[in-house]
Amino acid sequence: PHASPRRNKPLVSIENLSTTLQFVLSLDAETMNGAVPTPSGKVVTLGESVKAIVDACLVRHPSLAEVIPTNSMTSNVGVPNNADGASNAQQQQQNQQQQQQQQQQQQRPTPGSQDDIEECANQYFQQIYASEESARKVVEMLKSFKASGNARENDIFACMIHNLFDEYRFFSKYPEKELRITGILFGLLIKEQLVSSITLGIALRYVLEALRKPPSQSPQSGKMFRFGMFALEQFKERLHEWPQYCSHIVQIPHLRDGYSNLVGEIEGVVVDDGQHSTAGSSIS
Repeated sequence: PHASPRRNKPLVSIENLSTTLQFVLSLDAETMNGAVPTPSGKVVTLGESVKAIVDACLVRHPSLAEVIPTNSMTSNVGVPNNADGASNAQQQQQNQQQQQQQQQQQQRPTPGSQDDIEECANQYFQQIYASEESARKVVEMLKSFKASGNARENDIFACMIHNLFDEYRFFSKYPEKELRITGILFGLLIKEQLVSSITLGIALRYVLEALRKPPSQSPQSGKMFRFGMFALEQFKERLHEWPQYCSHIVQIPHLRDGYSNLVGEIEGVVVDDGQHSTAGSSIS
């Protein structure tokens, strides 16, 4: 067989090679910093691969140096050398942080929506459990929310009251600090008249049920009793409004046995005039 004729011209001209290299070198830094796997398993950046190719081409065709400026070799190739590499990494990190912030903002619920109300209520509860003083500050905020003509603030107030009442069944599992703050919060809601009518009746009933739990019966029972005591301490000054409610409290055996001073104080506010509030008459 005859041998193939020897090619006298290269497959790619110097002009085409120059144009191709210039195009590749003009790619943006983000593209150049992209990872490229190698047959050996080592991962390098696209910029590092491009630099190696350009170096090889310059060795084979020195004339390319006239059309490929030296500074283009390090501007976008993504090779992490000295300060340029560090600044590129910092820029990438900043871009990622900005993207995350934008995603978080996009994921935030629409103001006034149910998700928005729930999120705000949860944030305020986190403030409450920071300290007893924080709880008192949030109560002042709730007073302004209740009196506000702002629908969103009214909804946040209603949501927080609902969530607190819904949590009553879990109070026996609360750690001591959270239990004390919850009791104080509960009592302050009654003291500051943030609950009324049916809601007030429910709040008073919860406190009475808690006080009726024998403190020495079990750890859970003891926690509920302490919750009731923490709450009662906050609204004692309003007890004279509910004489029949007071009569229920003083009939609790373990209160009479272990807290005689408190029982005596409550008995002192009971007015035997046959009158009692609606809230008091509904609690037994």
